[in-house]
Amino acid sequence: MLDKNILQTANRATAVLKNNNISISCAESCTGGLFSAYLTSIPGISSIYEMGMTTYSNRIKHGILGVCEKTIEENGAVSRNTAKEMAMRIRKISGSDIGMSVTGVAGPASSEGKTPGTVYIALADSSQVYVEKLNINPISRDFIRHTAVDAMFELILKYAQKNGIK
Repeated sequence: MLDKNILQTANRATAVLKNNNISISCAESCTGGLFSAYLTSIPGISSIYEMGMTTYSNRIKHGILGVCEKTIEENGAVSRNTAKEMAMRIRKISGSDIGMSVTGVAGPASSEGKTPGTVYIALADSSQVYVEKLNINPISRDFIRHTAVDAMFELILKYAQKNGIK
């Protein structure tokens, strides 16, 4: 079930992208395609949404998405550097104007020594990458996943504001 508050944020963020003809693609891990589900619930999104890829395993993050093996080995799948590369790679693969990514621990158990609620989100355009680390209250897997998705839409709004995009 999609959350009405997150849908409002998604609508605001995608309106900015649509109004400026900015295309978007995403690579998701811990959210398992939830960001894409919110995007595709918005009428007319096909005018800017290029693709979504759920890259849950490290093998797919490297082999299909193209994240460097060394990045995953040295930093872990749940890291600032992995999120950065995921956003850059999905942007390059899709040819979209911006690439979004999310990687984290949805729980209930820790992974790679990181606790549930540890999430990294990233947005890459042609010249810069914005990465944010989230420490989400691990109330439940669904709470972590939905909170991460909401933060991704908020990151789009911050990006637009920072770059004078209305």
